[in-house]
Amino acid sequence: METIDIIIILTYLAICFGVAIWVGRKSTLDTFLVAGRKFHTTLLVFTTLSTMVGLSTVIAASSATYSSGISYTVMAASLIMIGYVLVWFFAKKIKVFGDKYKAHTMGDFLAVRYSNRARVIGSIAIIISYFTFFAGLLLGLSQIFQVFGGQGLFWSLIFALGGVLAYTTLSGVKSDFYTDIIHFIVMIIALVIVMIPLMLIKSNGIINLFIDLPTGFTNIYNFGGAGLFWFAIIFGFPTFLLYMEIWQRIYASNNAKTARKIIVWSALLTIPFIAIALIVGLVARKFLPGINPDYSFLLVIKEFLPTGILGLAIAGLIATILSTLNTMIMVISAILTKDFYMTFVNKKSSEKKYLKIGRVITLCVGAVGILIAYIYPNLVELAVAANEGLIVLAPAIIGGFLWKRASERGAFYSMLFGLIILWGSYPFLGKMSFIPAVIISLIIFIILSLKKK
Repeated sequence: METIDIIIILTYLAICFGVAIWVGRKSTLDTFLVAGRKFHTTLLVFTTLSTMVGLSTVIAASSATYSSGISYTVMAASLIMIGYVLVWFFAKKIKVFGDKYKAHTMGDFLAVRYSNRARVIGSIAIIISYFTFFAGLLLGLSQIFQVFGGQGLFWSLIFALGGVLAYTTLSGVKSDFYTDIIHFIVMIIALVIVMIPLMLIKSNGIINLFIDLPTGFTNIYNFGGAGLFWFAIIFGFPTFLLYMEIWQRIYASNNAKTARKIIVWSALLTIPFIAIALIVGLVARKFLPGINPDYSFLLVIKEFLPTGILGLAIAGLIATILSTLNTMIMVISAILTKDFYMTFVNKKSSEKKYLKIGRVITLCVGAVGILIAYIYPNLVELAVAANEGLIVLAPAIIGGFLWKRASERGAFYSMLFGLIILWGSYPFLGKMSFIPAVIISLIIFIILSLKKK
């Protein structure tokens, strides 16, 4: 890698770090966890997109496209779009609840609607899933080092990890929102304006990418079969409603109308990034046969982009990873701070003390995440497992909003047994383990809610 590319990357990271320090000069617990509940549409759209189009649509989807064609991307796109519709429907309810109860997490809803033990089991499910997300993100960072190498890039990655921990620890979600503006602009310039046109020129047009593909690459069922495709969409789209980062951004909006607006705009602007993942995966398959699929995105930009633009593209990639990584840290930190420490360990401390504890927990979460980053070195499998880990919460969350008869026993045991079945069967069923888990979770929820004590 040329010196100019390293300078671009380091400059970008330094700007992000500087913005975070400036934002973090004055923080309260509310601004640390949900940014003060007063943000308007534009900023929240930037931060939602910067977070949501990171791992799943740019890195993991490129890898899956390289391995099996359009199937994973079509499935993910369908699930995401339907998921956005579901979130739009519930956005007003979540915002009203958040303002009324000064909520910071999804666990706050489970506690108010059901009980503290429901809060605990729900929060455990989220923590497991988000540490899985976290491991995948750190794996992505490690792959940047493996592909590009060099002492300069190594230190830029160390700065990236240290920087995200430092600015997250300093000012939490609020810093995440502001630095996401930078991430979003860099992604648009590097990935949409520069990278994709160059890819299409090199490939002689998008139609040429679909010529001479392996058998099944245009089959929408090629990733995991028809069963996984339809079950993932039918049972998986509620997962979008279970992302804590979505709840944080809805909580952070200034009113319910804004909360719904950010969902509409985020859905529309997600489409170009889904297209990027598909194009990059197909370009890699056509011009770079025989590579590790997880490296497809990195090797494409290394192969085709000139000096200077390469540095900007890597900065854009780091932007997507850092944005989502920062959010994962804040989700786990918010849960441990609010749902465990403030609820069970120390209920009557000062806000200053809670803020300090939140920052310490945030730092620890980042450190633990680094240690488990290499547990399972497969980006797509980590992304799938993390999403499946959330789906068992759907009956309790959706039922809690819509069904007056939804009971505490139904919610608690549906989440508990859904979680046990999901992870207990994962070694045997793999990607399909969510199917029995969510079905049994739903049945338990309905039966126990209908049954009187």
